[in-house]
Amino acid sequence: MRYVYVILVLLVLAFGFYITTRWDNFTKPQERVSSTVLLEQLKDVTKMAVLEGHFSEIYDYKDYTGFDLPWFSKKALIRVKAKILVGFDLEGMSLKIDSVHHEIVVQNLPKAKILSIEHDLDYYDLTQGVFNSFSTQDYNRMNKESKEFIVNQAIKSGIIEKAQKRQKDLLEMMKISTGNLGWKLTVENPKPISN
Repeated sequence: MRYVYVILVLLVLAFGFYITTRWDNFTKPQERVSSTVLLEQLKDVTKMAVLEGHFSEIYDYKDYTGFDLPWFSKKALIRVKAKILVGFDLEGMSLKIDSVHHEIVVQNLPKAKILSIEHDLDYYDLTQGVFNSFSTQDYNRMNKESKEFIVNQAIKSGIIEKAQKRQKDLLEMMKISTGNLGWKLTVENPKPISN
């Protein structure tokens, strides 16, 4: 009988030790995240990025129905951080190599443009009223408008013109390099700078 008490005490101590070591697992909220990634399409691209711009902007959003009173209005203060790659889509460009006359002809040289935008939103203040709350459409609209705002600011900053200047510099460098090898580089139909 004495052994039964000792075994019971040991079992209670072991159970108590187990509970105390696992207590964090019992008190923390449990999350379950599920995701499915589907590859929709693979596409060969011929793009050359020559500039990377980093932009940061504060986006202030306010919406109210009827009166601008706290229970009828909603507002958001969002920091938008974006990385914009500017360069050239070389898809339509063609090269003709004339080995007899030692000439390389570049045709349909592309204009500089924004190739990609990566942006993150940090919500600093979300205040919504009792009669006016944020919906999924509001978040999607704020995301879209903040992206458009960053693109407009990037264009105003002159980043596309700077990329176009880089293209001219690269072409001059290529002309010098091919000239040193006894070849000639000719560019046909250069396109103007895009805005």
